[in-house]
Amino acid sequence: MGMKWNNDFRERDPEGYGRFLFECRLRNGYGITVEQYEEMLKRQKGGCAICGKRPGKKRLHVDHNHETGQVRGLLCAKCNGDLQVLESPGRADALAEYLRLWGKQTTGGKNGV
Repeated sequence: MGMKWNNDFRERDPEGYGRFLFECRLRNGYGITVEQYEEMLKRQKGGCAICGKRPGKKRLHVDHNHETGQVRGLLCAKCNGDLQVLESPGRADALAEYLRLWGKQTTGGKNGV
């Protein structure tokens, strides 16, 4: 499958091409099928496994353990990002320090400058 094939496919059937890429991402990135993704979504009543928010135009993220590869559930972008922070203690500490720094700021305008 070369570049020309991809471009031809994308132009001829944009929706089918999108499905093809989604299937590839699920299979290669997480070891699951579209049917397994849809079953997970059904079990989660169509929404994020944490907050319940239903996806808009974009699909939910496949949450997985980055060390073992185990798929845990489907998450909205916000919950997925929050979980990534919690799984990275150094990042969580840096975010907390950033907020502490700005909490000490007493000068400057509304935008902190």
